[in-house]
Amino acid sequence: MKPKPKPKLKPMRNHRSAERTRLVRAAFNASLCREGSTPSAVRHAVAARAAALVLCDDPADEPWMTEDLQQFVFTMVEAPVLADLRRLVAGGRSEDEVFELAVAAAVGLGRARFEQGLAVLEDVAVHDLQPNPGVAA
Repeated sequence: MKPKPKPKLKPMRNHRSAERTRLVRAAFNASLCREGSTPSAVRHAVAARAAALVLCDDPADEPWMTEDLQQFVFTMVEAPVLADLRRLVAGGRSEDEVFELAVAAAVGLGRARFEQGLAVLEDVAVHDLQPNPGVAA
């Protein structure tokens, strides 16, 4: 009996997944760019630092990345605790600012992991579509 031919794999990225990716990225950007109690540049710096910690990169030193924000981002990456949020409020930040900073850290984490996942999926799709020289077609 002749073995069935393997079906050709389609690329993982299609129109629908590309649209979902665009929407996710737009949501990430909206949470960092819109007007808020915290300047957009600070939210971007918090998100970038969180992403750098996830990706094991050296985060860039930003002038507004104070020691309390550095500790906050590290804590949000490792294990967010209500006490850390309260410490920022006790340090003079408003609840709105703390909320925006927590969202920015979460966005940085989420975006880094999202981009890593996309890269893995694209890598798998490319490798799966390559012909295997050891297998007869």
